[in-house]
Amino acid sequence: MGWLRAILAQRRVDQYRKIGRETALNEIEPPAPVSEQIEIKRLEVLRVALKMTLSGASAEERFLLSAYYLDQHTLEEISGVLRVHVATVSRKLKRATDRLRKQLLRTLVAQGLSRRAAEEALGSDPRDVEINLRTLLQNSQDAPIPDKEEQG
Repeated sequence: MGWLRAILAQRRVDQYRKIGRETALNEIEPPAPVSEQIEIKRLEVLRVALKMTLSGASAEERFLLSAYYLDQHTLEEISGVLRVHVATVSRKLKRATDRLRKQLLRTLVAQGLSRRAAEEALGSDPRDVEINLRTLLQNSQDAPIPDKEEQG
């Protein structure tokens, strides 16, 4: 009798775990309808935030982003230009994208968007944002990237 009770109890737990992860469709909150005017305002806020965030990036970060994402150079090609190891370029690129994404979120929130709206704005199609990333990334306002020998 104890064995049967244990088996039935375990089956009940398994059933609960299986169903507990499922959510009925009527319980999911549908996304709020977005009017065209609100979408245009969100894209304008995103455009301004992108300009502010990218203008604050260092020359090295702008070079890495431009070379990798816009010019589609490989990490190996970029490492040859910077005269550092490929892994170093990869780490720097990851750090730069993470830092700029966080900064962009903070800027969007500071401009009045909620955290959720800011994250949704980052999911916008880049072709909808009227901005020339190449110009923003290639305008140098600070010192050039130091050579490896100068750093040591």
